[in-house]
Amino acid sequence: MPAIIAIESFIIGSALDALAPQDNLRPSREPAEAEALASAEAAARDHAAAQSETVTESSFEFGLHALVSGLRAASTPATLGEH
Repeated sequence: MPAIIAIESFIIGSALDALAPQDNLRPSREPAEAEALASAEAAARDHAAAQSETVTESSFEFGLHALVSGLRAASTPATLGEH
């Protein structure tokens, strides 16, 4: 059941993110105030564009892959009884 709830939470959060402005993580309209974040945001946009996706789509795919990989790792026979 925890895996289902985790996936549901991720999907609901992603649906909300899809409604947000593309620059919702930009802390300021002045990139110089947060150079590392501005650089990461530009890299994310470039990566998504190279895949013919939006940043939202690319981030969803990355997050879903990470979530499923983590759930698989957490459900090995050695850990099934621990959760």
